[in-house]
Amino acid sequence: MQEYDYTIQHIKGSDNPADILSRQPLKYHKEVSTEEQLAEGFINHIVANSVPKALSLRAIEEALRTNDWTNKMTEPYKYVKNELSTKCGVVVSGSRMVIPTKLRKHTLQLAHETHLGMVKTKALLRAKVWWPNIDKDVEETIKWCIPCASLDPRKQANPVNMTTMKGPWEVIHIDICGPFPSGDYIIGIIDAGSRWPEVFVVKSTSTNIVTSILEKCLCTHGVPTVIVSDNGPQFRAREFNQFCNKWGIQHHKVYTLSPPS
Repeated sequence: MQEYDYTIQHIKGSDNPADILSRQPLKYHKEVSTEEQLAEGFINHIVANSVPKALSLRAIEEALRTNDWTNKMTEPYKYVKNELSTKCGVVVSGSRMVIPTKLRKHTLQLAHETHLGMVKTKALLRAKVWWPNIDKDVEETIKWCIPCASLDPRKQANPVNMTTMKGPWEVIHIDICGPFPSGDYIIGIIDAGSRWPEVFVVKSTSTNIVTSILEKCLCTHGVPTVIVSDNGPQFRAREFNQFCNKWGIQHHKVYTLSPPS
């Protein structure tokens, strides 16, 4: 700056527009998801177009004037009577529209159209509308919502813990296929570690046949620690349980057609 000739002059901040970009306050816009925008649009539509014919304005006005809330129609509103008023022909609680009984189910369906979840659906409704036991009605609606139930993390199955193996033929899986057109069945046994298969064609799938085939495999490969099977009658039989106890084998049963198994 020493190479220039200049004069220092003070200008008040209010008269100095040079720093306008950093001084001009910006309006804060909360980011709202598309789902929330759609749901809020539904509620706004209800508020703007629904005339609560099922709820008598005269009954509410009369109750407010006389402080008599014993009428069957007005009794549920007694505990919020100090917040009730009428505005443009609509009953409101504070700034929220009071939804009549006949429109509540439809309002809930619209609010939950995008499956926002319990907390967001309640918050959306509370900001726009009100009726007695609104929270309970929201909870019941979402409780029986199949898409929400299928996505609830609390209801997700825990990961299946696989048995760790230290060597081959420690954990084996056994299954039965058939009958085939020839009348035969196939008993398949596979080592979980090496994936080595043993396949046997049999005429019967009784427990005695299954255990005799397993004994042959035990003589060839050794005694496994775990046998994994489905819940078929051969594997639920007392004889199969006795076979496993005899050889000191753990028997793990899994569900049929279960991918995690």
